Amino acid sequence: MPLDPGRTVAELKELRELTGDEGGAQRVAWTKTWVVAQEWMASKLEGTGAEMEFDAARNQWWTLPGRSEQALIIGGHLDSVPNGGWLDGALNVVAGSEVFRRLAQEEDRPVTVRLVSWADEEGARFGRSLFGSSAAAGSMSDQEELRTLVDVGTREGVVERTEREMIHGVFELEDTLVREVMVPRLDMFCLDVATPTTEVTIPGLQTTPPEVQTAPPPARAAMSRRARASLAAPASASRR
Repeated sequence: MPLDPGRTVAELKELRELTGDEGGAQRVAWTKTWVVAQEWMASKLEGTGAEMEFDAARNQWWTLPGRSEQALIIGGHLDSVPNGGWLDGALNVVAGSEVFRRLAQEEDRPVTVRLVSWADEEGARFGRSLFGSSAAAGSMSDQEELRTLVDVGTREGVVERTEREMIHGVFELEDTLVREVMVPRLDMFCLDVATPTTEVTIPGLQTTPPEVQTAPPPARAAMSRRARASLAAPASASRR
């Protein structure tokens, strides 16, 4: 089955109608609208036979097992800023789901394939971006400050109790070792760029032709902001 980019665009428009209004996308993390988006995404992948689960941080995962436990991870996040653009975050997950559906048709996958929708990558609610992925990576050094903000917000009625329970799940996952969530890659194979592809034989692994590996990818830095004093989600924000 070939990839269907038209279906991806149609699903993005469907999500826009389901979780947006005249102001734009309203999928702010930890809100009911965000949960609706997660349930919608789950419904789109029911026919793949993949296992779907939420981890403690409410990161949403789908898994297709392969011959190797080493995993190819694709995806992004469904949450948006308030009044966000219709592609705000969701493009990575919805486009990734199209690739995931295609791979689900393969009877023999060399590696495990996982699709993820991270929780609260935008940081629109508490001013702390990369929330769910930081919890999975064990890098939430500011979690005590965030706990305090959430607890105060619950007492003052700004944060609903169900939202508090979901957010505290993030802190529980942060205490989990990364190797308990993701399979570590222990071996790395390096070849000279001039090596013919016919000479590349790594048992059990699907390899990328060396000629496309002519330069390392640019370094990327993930930056997080300090949690702001205000707990309420902003009333408006510019479209992205």
